[in-house]
Amino acid sequence: MRRIILPECYNVVFKILRNLPCALYVSVSISNNNVMKQPAIWSLAIFFLSATLIISCNKDDDDDQEKTVFTANNLPINSAQEVPTPGTPTTATGTMNVSYDKTTKQLVISASWQNLTADPIAAHIHGTAAKGTAAGVKVDFHDNVTSASGNFNRTITVDETTIKEDSLLAGFYYFNIHTPANQPGEIRGQIEFPN
Repeated sequence: MRRIILPECYNVVFKILRNLPCALYVSVSISNNNVMKQPAIWSLAIFFLSATLIISCNKDDDDDQEKTVFTANNLPINSAQEVPTPGTPTTATGTMNVSYDKTTKQLVISASWQNLTADPIAAHIHGTAAKGTAAGVKVDFHDNVTSASGNFNRTITVDETTIKEDSLLAGFYYFNIHTPANQPGEIRGQIEFPN
C-alpha cells in the first residue's frame, strides 16, 4: 500500500470530509501526516478543492476590476463655499449631479440654482483647487447659465489638458456662478465623487 505525505492544510480538509455523510465515504487513516490513498475520497476531495479554487479565482477577478463610472448626486452649491466670501449677502443655493466615465472620458454636469442676487454674468468650472481655495477658469458655461434661477446639463470631455482625470477624481475642480453684485463668485459647488 502506498502512502502520500500531505501538508497540514490538506489534513484539515480530509478531517472535514471524513465527517461528512456521503455515499462515497471510504475510511481514511490520518496519522503523522500520512494518508492512505482511497480513490473515492480523493475524487471527492479534488472536486471540493477545485470548486473552492475556481470560486476564489472568480471572486478575485471581480475584485480586481477597476471602477470606471463615478457619480455624485445633490452636491451643494452655495455662498459658504465661495472664495472669497461674497461681498453682497445672498440667499442663493443650488445642487448639482455629476458623473464621469473613465472609458469615454465624459464628465456630465446637471446643475440647478435659485435666488441669485441678479442674472449671472458668468459661470465656470475652475481648477485645480481644493475646498477653501480659488483657481482659474477651465470651462465656461455662460451660455448655459443666464437667469437668477434655472438649471442646465452639459457634457465635457476630460482631455488631460483643460481638465485632468486624476485631479477631477481627487475633487480639485469646482463649479461657480458670478453675478454683478458678486463678481468673484456668488455660489460655488465642489465637484467631488465618493470613494
